[in-house]
Amino acid sequence: MIRFSIISVLISLAASLTIATAQNLTIEEKRQISKELTSRLASAETPEDSINLLYNIYDVTNRDNARLVAMKLFEVASRAGDNFAQNDILRQVSSISVRQDSIQDLLMEKALTLPENIERKKTVTYIKMNQIRNRARNAEDDVRQRELKAVMTQLSNHKPSDIYEQAYLNYAICCLLGESANPSLTIHYFNNLLDLVEELPEEAFFIRNTVYTRGSTLFTEIGDYRRALELDQKLLDIIDALEKKYHSEGRFYRNYDALRYSRYMVQLYNYPDMTPEEVEQAYEKVKYYAERDSDALQTFHKYQTPTICYMMAHKKYLEVIPILIKQIPEQYNLGNRRRFYGYLLEAADSTDNQDAYNFAAKHYIKYLERYIQQRDYEKYRELQIMYDVYDLRAANDRLEIKSRRSEISNQRTLIIVTVVVLLILAIFLVILLRLYRKARNLSINLVNANDALIEESSNLMAARDELMRSRDEAQESSLRKNDMITNISNEVRIPLQAISEYSRLIVDCMDTQKQPFLAKYADLIEHNTELLNTVINDVVSLSELDNNRMSVSYSGANVNQMCELAISSMAHRVADDVELKFIPGDPSLTVSTDQRRVEQVLINLLSNAAKFTESGSITLSYEIDETTNRVIFIVTDTGRGVPADKADIIFNRFVKLDRNTQGPGLGLTIAQMIARLIGGEIRLDTTYTRGARFRFFIPLSR
Repeated sequence: MIRFSIISVLISLAASLTIATAQNLTIEEKRQISKELTSRLASAETPEDSINLLYNIYDVTNRDNARLVAMKLFEVASRAGDNFAQNDILRQVSSISVRQDSIQDLLMEKALTLPENIERKKTVTYIKMNQIRNRARNAEDDVRQRELKAVMTQLSNHKPSDIYEQAYLNYAICCLLGESANPSLTIHYFNNLLDLVEELPEEAFFIRNTVYTRGSTLFTEIGDYRRALELDQKLLDIIDALEKKYHSEGRFYRNYDALRYSRYMVQLYNYPDMTPEEVEQAYEKVKYYAERDSDALQTFHKYQTPTICYMMAHKKYLEVIPILIKQIPEQYNLGNRRRFYGYLLEAADSTDNQDAYNFAAKHYIKYLERYIQQRDYEKYRELQIMYDVYDLRAANDRLEIKSRRSEISNQRTLIIVTVVVLLILAIFLVILLRLYRKARNLSINLVNANDALIEESSNLMAARDELMRSRDEAQESSLRKNDMITNISNEVRIPLQAISEYSRLIVDCMDTQKQPFLAKYADLIEHNTELLNTVINDVVSLSELDNNRMSVSYSGANVNQMCELAISSMAHRVADDVELKFIPGDPSLTVSTDQRRVEQVLINLLSNAAKFTESGSITLSYEIDETTNRVIFIVTDTGRGVPADKADIIFNRFVKLDRNTQGPGLGLTIAQMIARLIGGEIRLDTTYTRGARFRFFIPLSR
């Protein structure tokens, strides 16, 4: 009932603010709406209700605070198992933080923790596209050149079958080319990219938007104004469809007026290929959406770019000259100066304004000289790129020729072997013909022997078929076992999560006087569900390791951060009399490894220490072994320790030194298997006698 009441209130609130949502809300109106929605969020009954409210709060929150709301939404969606909402909010945060590399890296880490499905693939592709655009914009020329060559090599030699990966690689080439070569060279690859994104499903609009936006700028730069206008119109159509979709889903405050203003403003750059009616319509739209959005209105009056293009399109040269003279020196128009000098030169020439003409010509010539120098440099880079592409193709051709030669050589060898075999057969045939006469008397015995051989062969064939059936049944049984483990784990996790959440919800719904009493039992339920989840995760991890299905992804990982994450994950699982601490080292130390797997091993070792340490301390530290070029993580506890005669068996499966401890006895087994998977190992320090000490070794680099 609470869920339906929340939705009813949202609908009534949206109806009462129809006029307000038709325009951009004021800051005070957004604050009031956010306050009202936040108060209702506290009474939301289920995570699904909270997600709907958080989406509306996100839509009325300013950009500086939107990421905090988004992370809260991601957390709630995770608890609700709403995979679509998790991916959707990651993509939206990536969009509003497109130039912030650190945030993009954080979003990628979160995306890679989500289940592998089509939604995660879209999210990962979109974040990767934003990351490569930033790298292309900020990197030095030689770095871009190396990365461009690597991407071209990947696309040429190992063309992926996945359309999302193909789209990313083509987009990466366009970004890297766009920063280091003449735009005309980029067109070939960009046309391939457009063909790919048209094949993507309709809901992949965020990828399509990114490609269309870059294409619009690219076609305007090379003077293909009509194609730029076509892409701008596609973007506007997508914006209209998205706004309608979001409003139908209850996101009443989702507003795209600022984006519409931006697209119509960009359209006016293409006025040389626009009809007077198209220019008039675009300019009216710019003014209309500027009035609806305070930021757009401020931009409209400050930059005056739409007015300048509008006047140039209608040849209002006398009116545009003073505006251009005022706007050109402004620092914020640095990117438009060459374009504006050209406009001023055209206007001054048409009105015979000699002073303005001389002013424009003087500076325009300087910009043209720089532009020509830049184009010469771009041509040089273009030749380098074309040479690299040619070199790649030549290398591929050489490999293909080598492969064909090898094939021809094999065919020749096969022919020679065939001829030799035929000769040998001919010799045997002659011998058999000579022996035929002698073998007549033995023919009856041979027939009988042949019948016996046939019968024996049939028996062998039947035995082989039986063995194959047994093998297939064993394989099928193994697959069913793995599927059963996965299905049972998934089926058990959801009820466990529901038990935990509803127990907490029961406590929250009780009177304040009863809450402390019930909270103790709710904590007990939550603790036991967490233990069951740990058992389930251990069984699933063991199944993945046994079947070589556990993935490993290497990247640069900060050692201190990995240790801190492991410590924070275990902080609530140690006894009250136990001090859990981390001794940090070099804050800048990074290793090339799979961060998630290293954290998983550390958590398993800390969890093992927590089971057997009732008082004292558990310490995580690390050191560098320069002789072997390895990092050594050290987990030390003051617990019961490991008897010397048991040191050789503690890493075996289902081994429990104390039958009264929790867990199936898989923690150390899984930790050792994961450690070896990433090139490391775990050892028990038998010289330590005040508890237990484990050393976890991993390489510094690969």
